[in-house]
Amino acid sequence: MDSLSNINEELETLLNTFKDKSISRVSKYVPLLFTEKQQQVYDNDCHELLAEGSAGSGKSVSLLAAALKYIDHPKYAALILRRQFPQLIQSGGIMDLANDWLSNTDAIWTASDKTWNFPSGATLSFGHMNNENDKTSYQGGSWQFIGFDELTQFSETQYLYLHSRLRKDDYVQTPLRIRSTTNPGGLHNRWVKKRFIVPEKLNPTIQHISMQLDDNPHINKETYLEGLNKLDDDTKAQLRDGKWLDNTTGIIYTFPEENELQSIPNLPKPVYILAVDLGASQIKATTGFVLLGYSEEIKDLVVVIESKAYAGLTVSDIAELIKSYQEQYDLNEIIMDQGALGIGYINELNDRWHIPASGVQKANKLGYRKLLSSAIKNKQIRIVTENNQDLIEELRTLPWNSKGLDAHDGYPDHLSDALLYAYRQCLDYLSKAPAAKSPNKGDEGWSDYEENRMWDAMSHDDKISKDSPWWRQDRRRRR
Repeated sequence: MDSLSNINEELETLLNTFKDKSISRVSKYVPLLFTEKQQQVYDNDCHELLAEGSAGSGKSVSLLAAALKYIDHPKYAALILRRQFPQLIQSGGIMDLANDWLSNTDAIWTASDKTWNFPSGATLSFGHMNNENDKTSYQGGSWQFIGFDELTQFSETQYLYLHSRLRKDDYVQTPLRIRSTTNPGGLHNRWVKKRFIVPEKLNPTIQHISMQLDDNPHINKETYLEGLNKLDDDTKAQLRDGKWLDNTTGIIYTFPEENELQSIPNLPKPVYILAVDLGASQIKATTGFVLLGYSEEIKDLVVVIESKAYAGLTVSDIAELIKSYQEQYDLNEIIMDQGALGIGYINELNDRWHIPASGVQKANKLGYRKLLSSAIKNKQIRIVTENNQDLIEELRTLPWNSKGLDAHDGYPDHLSDALLYAYRQCLDYLSKAPAAKSPNKGDEGWSDYEENRMWDAMSHDDKISKDSPWWRQDRRRRR
């Protein structure tokens, strides 16, 4: 009897825990006792919702349950995405969880489409977007629910592009919803934080629900924490505590907001460099133009004045664009990518259009990328915000590939490459002291300045000739 009494007491304690933290099972497709936070995610029908917070808090479970909420409605279609395919099919992942929930129901799995089909005619599909341009694979599709598992692994452009796939016919009586989960951190931590956690303006259609490990009574907390506590301090704060620290791990360049300029600063006797990274696409904007300016009278300040990427440019189009820059800025140097069509384009610009374009130096790209990153970090590179939005986004999101030797395939890099080419032309300026400002005629020091200027203008032979008049001999050397 004592043993039975103890068992009853344990069951009562467990039920009281679930009463406080959980809600009853929802449907035959969602065999789950919801936690309080999971219930909040499930009940909320706003347009965009992010379930964010610490690892182990039950976020992915919330995502799958939300996707299945309207699965009894005819023609309802839901899509859940991971960034990479191995993440999608991994043991314990969200597709594995769906199989646990649905394999013994009347839903039918179609492996070729990675889709569960339901008697109502509704579907739940799974997909991935490993490369940036994989988003176009979903062009033409139509879903009423789109879910992103671990949103900080997706670029903002991928996320926003999928918004265009969220639609329904008039007879489909379900709300249009985008649901995401994430821990803080990841390559795209910045834009997710800005959109959901600290938005510039509150938008009731864009919400987030914070979920912590303590919110999930179904997990062995002690064992889970044992693993999390072995991580470095920043990662531990993100995964264990759900803190939104700024994270640039894996990004080639980091570009802080304090490097942005609201207007073009005054540059005495400016030097202007236009760099062009050529792309061949007729559809995508893969030809990047970047204009830099600096003054030798100002130390350690290179200003990115404007930048833009174009699609489908002919050599004539490029010539006209360069001429427009030349008319406005009186360019000192024009440099261009020599790869692919580059050499032919440069020759035609020189011969036909009389534009003095030259090829860029591309050796040791890895080394110069690191130098550019250091220059940005040291605030030697400043960017005018209004004219360079795409470049700034590229700098903040362009990741290294798996080997850490080049940019990850599929991410836009044409503007940042054009910046890299232009930056290489500035290295001599950045490594030397600023030139002395020339005094005005009559000012103190003007006579000495003129004497030195005239001396520097002499030929080498004049400076050393014994037959030269005294005023043309090396007086500074004799002193």
